[in-house]
Amino acid sequence: MTSPEGVETLKQLLPYGESTVIETVIQKLKAAGLKTIVTVLGHHAVQITEPVSRHQAEIVINPDYQQGMLTSIQAGIGFTLDIHASQTDGFLLCLVDQPGLRPETMRTIMQTAAAYPGKIIIPAFQDHKGHPVYIPVEFADEILALPPDQGLRALMQQHPEAIQLVPLDDSWIIRDMDTPEDYQAALRELS
Repeated sequence: MTSPEGVETLKQLLPYGESTVIETVIQKLKAAGLKTIVTVLGHHAVQITEPVSRHQAEIVINPDYQQGMLTSIQAGIGFTLDIHASQTDGFLLCLVDQPGLRPETMRTIMQTAAAYPGKIIIPAFQDHKGHPVYIPVEFADEILALPPDQGLRALMQQHPEAIQLVPLDDSWIIRDMDTPEDYQAALRELS
């Protein structure tokens, strides 16, 4: 993706506000009250490690990132269970390219998870499901066993009774930054 100065750079390292996209997401997770933040890196992990480290987020390298996003989710969940099992009730799965998400949105998702134990919490904006998704630890083994070509949708399809939708007024729930135009629109919102 291209920065405002016309420089080709990694999406995670694009300038956003007073830092980078990935640092902004980490800062917002902390502002939402999350204590343990695990960042899964794959492609260009070496370049992205330094800004993540500045914010005391734990880093997991996913050697299988080319097989799809599920492998990164599995790497993060596996690491979290290995290191923080006794403090883990569930996982808030965030995307790096949603720096505009408000901490209040993440806080509401976590509060909903506390109010509905055992439920998969999916935020929605104007009846469209989005991210970040909260998944209780009870589903960890099932997620770890999923083949990479299935993705998390397979889990949702097998457990429709476990899904709790949360309507929220944050358009970033259904947005991301996949194109230079998406990035420019996100920057305009900052001013």
